[in-house]
Amino acid sequence: GIKMIEKEITKFEKEILLQDKISQLENELKEFSDLQKKVYSERLQKSIVGLENRIKRIKKMLYKT
Repeated sequence: GIKMIEKEITKFEKEILLQDKISQLENELKEFSDLQKKVYSERLQKSIVGLENRIKRIKKMLYKT
């Protein structure tokens, strides 16, 4: 019925949003990594690790459904 279709649509929308978020975070990650190659910084390293963890969490959410 309609409910099922609505559920599919929201799932689909959620997937698109999550994939957007992932590529956004992966771009940031790439910028940070490039920066890290030029100048090592403890804070930058923490940011990179934090970003990687966020990306992993979002991917888990994405592929769990």
